Amino acid sequence: MSGNSKWLAVVLVAVVSAGGSGYYSYHKQQERRQAEQRLMQDMQRAQQQMDQANSGQVVVQKLDETTQATGQTGRTELAMRQIINQVIDVRNGYNQEIAALQLDTLLDASNLQADTDLSQSLARLDKAAAVVERYRLKSKDLLDHAHDQLAAKGVGATDLNSFDAGLRKNRSASDETWTLEAKIVVEMRSVMELLRQHPKHWTLQGGQLTFNNPSSLNQYQQHLHTIQELVAREQSLQQQMSLNSQ
Repeated sequence: MSGNSKWLAVVLVAVVSAGGSGYYSYHKQQERRQAEQRLMQDMQRAQQQMDQANSGQVVVQKLDETTQATGQTGRTELAMRQIINQVIDVRNGYNQEIAALQLDTLLDASNLQADTDLSQSLARLDKAAAVVERYRLKSKDLLDHAHDQLAAKGVGATDLNSFDAGLRKNRSASDETWTLEAKIVVEMRSVMELLRQHPKHWTLQGGQLTFNNPSSLNQYQQHLHTIQELVAREQSLQQQMSLNSQ
């Protein structure tokens, strides 16, 4: 696990995908089609930035909260833009706070040498666990109240029903992603606890972590394997939600 590995990533595209599923239902009105095209283009740009954020870029640019449409079409487009921006706010805030903790450097030789009792590393992981839980609750609150927010902004029943149907496609995947995030932090904490509890079972040689105890090495490898499986599951969920948004 190198210092550059991005082992903690967030997938929060449920509302974006739901908006795509609901708002882009077929309508004959020219103004409606134009509004749909504008919003689709902006959502695709936001989704591309979200994908880049998982590869290192942190901030996703929010959508322009203006519309050229009028009446019901304008109200619906604006409401969708606002709800998507709330999703982006949650995602940006989470990514920025996690990035600030530099969790991907915990197993770097420089960190292991400087943090001799690993107390600072464990404290960073405790903070990470708190960040995951706080943003999980923010995400849950946003998804729980998305329908009511849109209704209050004047979105019609047809669009609300389509929005709800789209949200149902991704809600369980979004919820599972937060569970996976928490599990990754737990596994990483177990790695650091293993190193802390058995300081004589490992050493740094040429900047590499080396074990002289087979049992500790086996536990270490098991934790890393579990982390890899959790990350793979997150990536699978991200692909699933991306397909649902098409």
